[in-house]
Amino acid sequence: MSSRKGQRALPKAALWLLGAALFSSSNALTLRQTAEPPTKLPKWATENDLRHQPALDFDGNGCYNVPAIGCDKRVSEGLYEGSGEWQGCRDEADLDNSNVYSRQRCNNGWCAYMYDYYFEKDYAIGPGTGHRHDWEHIIVLVPDDSTVQKIVCASAHGGYDCKNANEVRWHNEVHPKIVYHKDGPSTHAFRFANDADDELENHKKEWQLADLVSWNGFPSPDHRNILENHNFGSASFGIGHQFADNLGKLVDRQCSQHPSGQVICTNPLLRIAFDKDIDEGSPGNLPPNNGCNPPSDPEPEPEPERPDLRVLPLGDSITNGFGSSSNAGYRGYFYNLATEVHNVVDMIGSVRSGDAVDADHEGHNGAIIDEISGYAERVLPQRPNVILLHAGTNDMGSDAGAAGAVNRLMSLVDMIIARCPDATVLVARIIPSTSTSMQARINAFNDGIEDAINARADDGKKVLVIRMDEAVGTADLIDGLHPNDLGYIIMATNWWNGVRRAFENGWIEDPVAGQPPDNGGGGVVCGTVPTWIPQGTIASGGGLGSAALKNNVTGVFMADIDGDGRDDYLHVSENGEVYMYWNIGKAPDEGPNAVKVQWQPIGVIASGGGAKGHQVRFADIDGDGRSEFIWVKDSGAATVWWNMGFAFDGEVKVIWGPGAGEEIATGIGDGQGVRFADMNGDGKADFIHLADNGAATLYINQGRRETGGWGWWNWGVIATGVGTSRENIRFADLNGDGRDDYVAVDSTTGGLNAWYNRGPQSQNWAAVAPLVWWNPGSIASGEDQDKTAER
Repeated sequence: MSSRKGQRALPKAALWLLGAALFSSSNALTLRQTAEPPTKLPKWATENDLRHQPALDFDGNGCYNVPAIGCDKRVSEGLYEGSGEWQGCRDEADLDNSNVYSRQRCNNGWCAYMYDYYFEKDYAIGPGTGHRHDWEHIIVLVPDDSTVQKIVCASAHGGYDCKNANEVRWHNEVHPKIVYHKDGPSTHAFRFANDADDELENHKKEWQLADLVSWNGFPSPDHRNILENHNFGSASFGIGHQFADNLGKLVDRQCSQHPSGQVICTNPLLRIAFDKDIDEGSPGNLPPNNGCNPPSDPEPEPEPERPDLRVLPLGDSITNGFGSSSNAGYRGYFYNLATEVHNVVDMIGSVRSGDAVDADHEGHNGAIIDEISGYAERVLPQRPNVILLHAGTNDMGSDAGAAGAVNRLMSLVDMIIARCPDATVLVARIIPSTSTSMQARINAFNDGIEDAINARADDGKKVLVIRMDEAVGTADLIDGLHPNDLGYIIMATNWWNGVRRAFENGWIEDPVAGQPPDNGGGGVVCGTVPTWIPQGTIASGGGLGSAALKNNVTGVFMADIDGDGRDDYLHVSENGEVYMYWNIGKAPDEGPNAVKVQWQPIGVIASGGGAKGHQVRFADIDGDGRSEFIWVKDSGAATVWWNMGFAFDGEVKVIWGPGAGEEIATGIGDGQGVRFADMNGDGKADFIHLADNGAATLYINQGRRETGGWGWWNWGVIATGVGTSRENIRFADLNGDGRDDYVAVDSTTGGLNAWYNRGPQSQNWAAVAPLVWWNPGSIASGEDQDKTAER
């Protein structure tokens, strides 16, 4: 076949419902040579149709989709070669001459978007099998007030395979990856992409988005009518006369028999309040098409000037991003949405965490409203012009905590308004919980929030309620309290919709000058030399016995076990048993223990698993905010017990798994030199080997491999040593940039000498490069005591 030309479209989407119809027809067809497919129609589609268009690949034994009709109104003749093979319908040029057709329908709070793909033929294994012409379709269901979908269903031979969006692989984080494939001995179908599909099989080795033509985007009504009434055999134009019936298959439970004999039924998850026959107003009308001439864009309206955004995400662990795979929660998605419209977007806050372009925020794990108010006071001088406030979840754990919570939150809101009168404050009705008793308190709290915020809005304040509780459901939670990745995407979308409403109200202007200024979007990072504030004795030791130095490891550790952002006090005995004191924060400002750190005895939380005390380490390996128990054997091999959080069954317990542990590193022959520290700031601890002289070799934590096992990337030697033994070397983040620094402890005075981790010379962690260290000299003078046992 001769060359075919075209171009790609680049829409974006979120949650998908996919359908495909496979057809059979008589195989008593005359074998003959057929014409090439028509030349594609010009792309002319609504904004929403483009937004929800899928990204496709094609297995190596499948045809490419091509135009069904051309500008000259010639309909494709299709192909039938009788060979049961794909020859003739998989030219590379087909990828450049391709259309997909779409239609919308909305009612009862949902919108359905259907996409029709035409293929010149289909085939099955066996002599004379297959048929000329094939139409496959994909349907997307979206709540009509959102751009985010929740369920993805792929049809195959009359049945549907449904997945939640967090189970679907995504192209550029927004397009679900779907593959047109040969289903065993049967005909073709759509399927969800899997790990093996990273190696794309189409000629361009790119995910494909064909030029889209909406229902009202055809060059003329005749073009559409011809497709509706053309005889494609037993295949048919899915968005034509059969459109409503195809939509009905998504809602009504139907079963069919696969050629293998398996009965496949529509997934009942798709029972939604959608009427296939009613259209209450589909979104996105198009201006008239210019026929088959390349469409000229309508005269654009002047784009309103977009102010810079200085955004403060404020709250607790949900703001921090707890439970998300990126550890950034909604913040990364929100930043991406905002930067598509605004030239300058600066996320601010005193905390930096998670995998996001701008990872600054003020989200503190476990924080209640009063604590969040304290955190807000120290960051409001930066003068954000948008505040995203989701607070109160940790107050809802008991009736006592919930009492007065609305008033406490409004005190925080009023403080923000007073300190930043120019700012827009978006206040969330907090997301739900799977706990019945807690949810009752949340419902009352949310209703109180809405009434109080609306009263302030009526008084002229720039405050807006975001109904996050209606957008995020319990199915979008990872642990009954925190969102999963999909839940965080939904939150980001709703925050962004709130910002858009505020902009339309004329509330958002360029931020005023603030003090201290943010470091170019890089967060509030401590000064060159830390300031140390004496706190006195914060823990008495509990009478747990000697913590004397044993083979380079002390018996006392500080590690965050519960993921609340505060390190807990751990004592490790010589047999590896771990006793924990839970850090529950500072005491109130009044009383005998005023502002002192409070420790709650928990008891033994780990038996040791066979490790000796000097072989125990604690570090967050998987980036979930909780430290794991690690047994580093003398060979350097590391076995981990994953920290799965707390269980409350009459007493507090830490859940570790698996029972026998999981080996994550096979060893380097010297367990005494093994350390764990986050060197690249991605929230996951990396593997470090310290030689006797303090020289450090880095193995970057790459997470779990798709082939199994844990991945470590050998970066080689990153520090050659500073003239002291490894017993005196510590790793800690001294300046709050998320990367651990190299610290030498003076074994006589306890003084500290630091080398700040500035990252690789290339500023790109994707390629091995020397690390840049900056040494400001001594950062702490010590107390003339032996401090070699400190961690």
